[in-house]
Amino acid sequence: MSGTLKNKIIDDFRRKSRLPLAELDVEQEQGLEEMVEDQFDQRGHWAATPAAWMNPEASLEQKRFWEVFDLCLTALPAKPARVFGMRELLGMETEEICKELGLSSSNCWVLLHRARLGLRDCLSRRWFGEH
Repeated sequence: MSGTLKNKIIDDFRRKSRLPLAELDVEQEQGLEEMVEDQFDQRGHWAATPAAWMNPEASLEQKRFWEVFDLCLTALPAKPARVFGMRELLGMETEEICKELGLSSSNCWVLLHRARLGLRDCLSRRWFGEH
């Protein structure tokens, strides 16, 4: 479930980064209207019974993890953080990242390695309580 949500967020992030803000507002409003309309039948009743929610404690724990992860990613130097985000969060290929940022392939891999080490160290301390 969380992998699907992550992919939807990434797809939405990519789409929004390409649109001017005026177009984005219109699309968001239309999308919201469509979403609301799809939830109900012609008589105003739920079209489908709402699904049971996840365990709130597990959801909160997951939310906290991503908050800590975001802090750790933000604490990285700008270049490794950007390369990591493009590769792991946006799913871009290394060749595409190199072209966009003007990096050699080996430099890109070094930056990814440094970002992963930095994240590992930060998460070990802030999330797993090690060190």
